[in-house]
Amino acid sequence: FVVLETCRQILEHDIYYTLRRLTPLECMRLQGMPDWWLDGVKGSEAAKYKLAGNGMALPNVLYILEGINM
Repeated sequence: FVVLETCRQILEHDIYYTLRRLTPLECMRLQGMPDWWLDGVKGSEAAKYKLAGNGMALPNVLYILEGINM
């Protein structure tokens, strides 16, 4: 496949697929955080992506902590 950097499309077998970047809110949802988690966070979009990437998935943490409290 060929990646066209200018339009963020992938050409594979003569079919173009357009890629869409996840928003910081979507990244936080994937980590299990509530929607209000980013309210009031100042900084760039890159900082918000870093915040989501450096965190731990909340459902996984809760599962581990429940196992410890047995």
